[in-house]
Amino acid sequence: MGRIGCRSARLIGYDGGMKLRFRYSLRTLFILLTIVAAWLGWQVHIVQVRKTWLVHIDSHNGNWSAWDYDNLAPPFELPWYRRLLGDQLIGKIMLYEDCTEEDAAKIRKEFPESEIDPYWDGLDISVVPIVG
Repeated sequence: MGRIGCRSARLIGYDGGMKLRFRYSLRTLFILLTIVAAWLGWQVHIVQVRKTWLVHIDSHNGNWSAWDYDNLAPPFELPWYRRLLGDQLIGKIMLYEDCTEEDAAKIRKEFPESEIDPYWDGLDISVVPIVG
């Protein structure tokens, strides 16, 4: 009985004529898929937060404009996957009248490429700390 089991089981070794193939388990595939899905989910979250802030700025009578590629080169390019998710570089943001310093700090954090102008002179956004 023991010999039948041994005959049916083959040891796989490297032969000079064989191609070297990577072997992975289904568990490894699921782990890699989970890592990629978590990364992609984080990128979608970043894009959605930026879009939410733009809607918030619009709804409070603020103003924003996309980056003007004709006159200035952007400080950095968005990666292709962020553009594919609908993100865009924002060139200038005019804050709304009742914008708090906390909101201004959050907007600065979410839009590092933007020039941010206060609606009134009472808010000095250059000294507003970036909240993390």
